Amino acid sequence: MKRIKSMGFSTVFVVFFLTFITIYAELSEGFKNILKSLSGHHWITKSIISFVLFFLVYFFTNRSDEKINPLHESWRIIWVTLLCSLIILGFFIWHFLA
Repeated sequence: MKRIKSMGFSTVFVVFFLTFITIYAELSEGFKNILKSLSGHHWITKSIISFVLFFLVYFFTNRSDEKINPLHESWRIIWVTLLCSLIILGFFIWHFLA
């Protein structure tokens, strides 16, 4: 149960980061090309960055686990993931219809 809050915070941070970087890459062809040039495909680069970012945020975040509720942390991650998924879905629907 040690550092559950740090892990939850890292997960939420990476989900928001991926949402932002996905939309930004779709709006900026130059940025998407930079991502492609780093690993051969923009999604692979996003995955590598997310992996590294998760552990950086996790290790450099000191969140106290006093009175931690793992279920609460899990629900927060679920809701943030659902929200960000809807944001990306909405963006791609708007992008398709525009």
